[in-house]
Amino acid sequence: MKPRYIDIVLAEFKCFFTEFTRRKSLIIALVLYPYILTALILFIGTVFGSPKYFKEKIPADPLLFFLSSSLTLLISLVILDDIGARFIWEEQAGTLPYLMLMPAPMTKFILASPIPRLVLTLGWVMLTLTPTAIYVKGLESGIAIVTVSSIATLGALSLMGFALIVCGLLILSKGEWAIYWIIRPLILFLSGVLYPLALMPLWLRILSMTMPISYAVEASRMLIAYENPQIKLILINIGLILALSILYTPIGLKTYEYLELRVKKSGGLK
Repeated sequence: MKPRYIDIVLAEFKCFFTEFTRRKSLIIALVLYPYILTALILFIGTVFGSPKYFKEKIPADPLLFFLSSSLTLLISLVILDDIGARFIWEEQAGTLPYLMLMPAPMTKFILASPIPRLVLTLGWVMLTLTPTAIYVKGLESGIAIVTVSSIATLGALSLMGFALIVCGLLILSKGEWAIYWIIRPLILFLSGVLYPLALMPLWLRILSMTMPISYAVEASRMLIAYENPQIKLILINIGLILALSILYTPIGLKTYEYLELRVKKSGGLK
């Protein structure tokens, strides 16, 4: 009997939370990571310009602007790492042959693997963003916090298609980490998580338009950081996320299945 997708997800939850409770340092890391990254970005930014200059270029609060980006990055890494690099982790742990012999399709396992960490990270995102947003914008920012978390999650899930293609390329390359460390920062840079899209050259902005997560980053920033967010633009960004997700996810699934079958036929997957 083939295991259902929900059975695989529940097994992943049990495995992940057993490991998570064993490593208490992960809790501290999850809380501090977005603030440390935001502080680093703000520090580097002040070296080249002042917060006043930033507000002249972008009508948003710098702290909330980059904090929302850091949180979106944190959620996005869940998808990129748990799907894109899962093949290498399992190969190094020596468990890959057992997974490949599962009666369920490998794609089911890969798509189930990020769900537990995504749920946990989403909770941390809301707990991390809430005190800062309330301090800067007041209690009325509560609804915005929930909406930003939802948009960030949607943007991260839209990366599934890209992550599956990356996973397929890693299988094809027989586990070469170099490919992953080239593709991963490239995707994050083009998404605008680390650098505002409005300040990028035109050709980079055009490339970023092909990345669904870039629209999630922009929508999150508009909602929580901008002084006068335009609801129409936020809804347009959400619509583009959904449209690109519908386009890329089937392409990612088919690409991964093709690359996995190709490697199995050639005997390259051991």
